Amino acid sequence: MSSARIQAIFTSNATPLGECRFKSFYKLDIADAAPWQWRAAEAVSALDWIVLAILCWHVWRLFGRYLQGEIFTAESASLLKRIGALGLVTVAFDFAMRPVTVMLMGAHLADSSAARHAFVRTEDVLYVVISLVFVALGMIYRSAAELADENAQIV
Repeated sequence: MSSARIQAIFTSNATPLGECRFKSFYKLDIADAAPWQWRAAEAVSALDWIVLAILCWHVWRLFGRYLQGEIFTAESASLLKRIGALGLVTVAFDFAMRPVTVMLMGAHLADSSAARHAFVRTEDVLYVVISLVFVALGMIYRSAAELADENAQIV
């Protein structure tokens, strides 16, 4: 890529990637969006990232338990189920925040009826399936923990 092309991408005359994405996918022209619209959309995005960070923190806690050798315990099993439930909450929250972001970024337009407000992406279905797998594994691990406890009482 030539230096002139790179410079053209970063000059003020170039259309930012976010504007291109909104224009092509969301069917919104956000070139004249007010600063408050950008800040509100950033706040919604930050909320989405905070929910995801909470999920990651729970995964970190689970792996910490595993490193301590607490694999088939009731606490680890409940943490695994909680991770699956939080995954479902994260996907639902992300899905709910998409139309909010589109409405915020299109607030300056007189007619935004052509805009996509609610949509399901392919990866959303994958995230739901993965979250349900975590819930199922949590249930399986709970049964394994109960069997291990019964076996320890017998022996």
